[in-house]
Amino acid sequence: MKAIRIHGVRDVRVDDVPEPGEPGPGEVLVRVKVLGLCGSDLHYYQNMRIGDQIVKPPQMLGHEFSGVIAAVGPGVGDVHVGQRVAVEPGVPCGECEPCRLGRENVCPNVKFAGAPGEKAGGCDYYLHPARWVFPLPDSVSDAEGALLEPLGVALHALKLSGFQPGESAAVIGAGTIGLCTLAALKAHGAGSVIVSEPIAGRRDVALALGASAVVDPGAEDTPAKVREHTGGLGADVTFEAAGQPDAINDAILAAKRCGKMCIIGICTTDEVPLRLHEARRRELVIYNSRRAAGVNKLAIDLMASGQIDLKPLITHTFALDDAPRAFAMADQRADGIIKPLIRIAE
Repeated sequence: MKAIRIHGVRDVRVDDVPEPGEPGPGEVLVRVKVLGLCGSDLHYYQNMRIGDQIVKPPQMLGHEFSGVIAAVGPGVGDVHVGQRVAVEPGVPCGECEPCRLGRENVCPNVKFAGAPGEKAGGCDYYLHPARWVFPLPDSVSDAEGALLEPLGVALHALKLSGFQPGESAAVIGAGTIGLCTLAALKAHGAGSVIVSEPIAGRRDVALALGASAVVDPGAEDTPAKVREHTGGLGADVTFEAAGQPDAINDAILAAKRCGKMCIIGICTTDEVPLRLHEARRRELVIYNSRRAAGVNKLAIDLMASGQIDLKPLITHTFALDDAPRAFAMADQRADGIIKPLIRIAE
């Protein structure tokens, strides 16, 4: 079968690899149809690492994907061959303390698609535990199904931060995660939501998704603009979704006193100088959010009901053999690209 693999810095290829075989007990074989290219994939593409997670090439890539069940093993429950599904890429151990507390997103033993040494979704067929595939209703397309994971990340961040309907928010960064966070905020009854993003086309999409105001951080003072749109107070909750040191500090400075901040982005550097005195003076509560836990069905329901429409994020679709170009364009932020999808199968 064909698979997307990274061989070195900015060296992605489509290789022939062995098929995964038949599903065992509790497993399903997914015929992958659509793969989303994620910011974390780009970290591997650019640096061959995320923190201490270091790629040893060749490594398969891809964890945002949907498909159709091609085969089932014994004891899989209600899923069946021919069923359209979205895949939760993280498989926790189910036994550690975080798992027992329902915080499987921080399981130290998690097997995550596309992480170093793990199989990935950027291929024709993928074996996965049936428990971690989620049926897609007819009203949710395969392309939208591939966005289950990033939408889940956004919904988890809202839940973790304790965001309440009517509160104001600032979203720093309007890539896929930032725009999913904006969509989730609007679906949960946010008051004003101000979005900071340097790329004009992404600011336009943020406005189309319901942002109250947008800010160009290259030309304007983001925290000052947030205060301007929140009666001088700052946002009740700020969400950092850019993965940049300056964005993290903008999120601190844009929050109101006694407010909250949630870091979602994967930062480009291991160490970040923080404006901690500003956080201290505000008595700011800072959350670090990782992946998602317990929100997959909610994410699908919100898409199926039309409360969240992520189609404006899908700007480019590539064939599998064109995956190297998809990575290169995403790396360069070329041609207005936001969320590139790779169509593995029709």
